[in-house]
Amino acid sequence: SKPNYCIDTFDEDFLYAFLPLATGRTAFSAGDCNQFVEQKYTADPYEEVNEFISSCSTFVMVLKNVGALLNSAGAAVLSKVETWLEQDEKHILFLCGTPSETRMLIESSPLLQRYFPRENFVVCEQYTLAEQVHFMQTVFVEYQYLIDSDAEKRLIDLLREARNKGVSLRWRNEG
Repeated sequence: SKPNYCIDTFDEDFLYAFLPLATGRTAFSAGDCNQFVEQKYTADPYEEVNEFISSCSTFVMVLKNVGALLNSAGAAVLSKVETWLEQDEKHILFLCGTPSETRMLIESSPLLQRYFPRENFVVCEQYTLAEQVHFMQTVFVEYQYLIDSDAEKRLIDLLREARNKGVSLRWRNEG
């Protein structure tokens, strides 16, 4: 069977690094499940997901924000994805969401369980708050900036707030 993957993030930098290793391909088409389940005022409310699936020419499809498929509006979209999985032998599907979203989605669908083996769940470790602060301090020193304790406290608050909002905090040093 084809190697489909569940990933606990939608970090394009990570995907650009991981996709060639996992699939032998570098290009992918990404779709946002939040957009697919929005109520549309058209004759076919699933027109957007159908267009996305039919227009995917990269052989690697990435669906981000898969938590949107867990509610009643997402059930029909999920059904279309499941049908596509059964009918298409050449495309590879990546499901991106939080670890709990991807786990709940897979557990809710026997068909997805068949196409996404446990060994194909990829967990991207997030930096700790202390690691993030240390990284930022290193950058400040490198550029000869000094921050006082009030600025450092504000930096910690901003990083904590970003983490709580789910903002991707997987930085890399390109120096």
